Amino acid sequence: MRVLLLGLFLLCSCAGVARVDSEKFDAPLRQKLKAMDVNDVSDIPVIVKCSQAVDNNMKLTISELGVTVRTVTGKIFTASASSQSLNELAQLTYVTQIQLSDVRQRKF
Repeated sequence: MRVLLLGLFLLCSCAGVARVDSEKFDAPLRQKLKAMDVNDVSDIPVIVKCSQAVDNNMKLTISELGVTVRTVTGKIFTASASSQSLNELAQLTYVTQIQLSDVRQRKF
């Protein structure tokens, strides 16, 4: 009975928070994801590092996860995605690191 209550407590305490379980996320991205509501589908800007140069097949696979790929330079690309898509992106074997991107407004 105690195990059941403990399990129920843990499930309820995590219900309103976005899932953050990847060591591939940097600390600022982990903090942002933990602060987000699980139902929040807003896109988060990120910089992603891969173990090999990003090719068209990789871009297609990444896009199918719901990630918007922006600029690609060798093994690194910029993108934006929801928290769920970022968790799925982190599961890809060739993705080695995902960092929160600092989006700055241009001043003219």
